[in-house]
Amino acid sequence: MSAPNDTRTSNSYSIAPFVKKYFAIGKKVSLSLKGEASYARINTRNNDFDTVNDIYTNSYFIGIKPGITFFVSKNLALETTFGSLGYRNSENTYAGPSTGVFTRHNESFSFNLQSSDLFFGLSYYEVILTFQFYEISLIRLQ
Repeated sequence: MSAPNDTRTSNSYSIAPFVKKYFAIGKKVSLSLKGEASYARINTRNNDFDTVNDIYTNSYFIGIKPGITFFVSKNLALETTFGSLGYRNSENTYAGPSTGVFTRHNESFSFNLQSSDLFFGLSYYEVILTFQFYEISLIRLQ
């Protein structure tokens, strides 16, 4: 149980740009591979009985995530991704009066199909621009 003067404050931000490739296996169903690179920064301050401890976390991930997309209409789809294969790098820096300042560094390559990597979503697709590419071959006869 926390004492009345115990507080914990966290500030975080992250960015996770991705590209996704679809492989149609039916009229409304596609398998997908999502290539992702993400970065997260988390700053946490614990104030326990007038002692302040800070934790700073930087985390990077690069990898692929398989998924399934089911189109319920032309523009609306239910999507899920499950598992991941990738590289993760994180660095935690701890600062406090009793511990001083120290850093813990973790990096790993992983393949997992755990429920913590199971995501569901609803996506809306709209074609704004279309491009057509033409290949022109010139054959030179001698």
